Amino acid sequence: MTPYDLPSPVEEAPTDTVAPQAPTPAASIIGAANPTFYPRVPHI
Repeated sequence: MTPYDLPSPVEEAPTDTVAPQAPTPAASIIGAANPTFYPRVPHI
């Protein structure tokens, strides 16, 4: 979905093993791209 995942095929390998933990890092990427979605992140 994001360009970061494309150039990081090596990270995709371990992610596949951690299927249940996949949504965890995915949320972090979405939060970084959409800081407004995560109001808990204080971005001054």
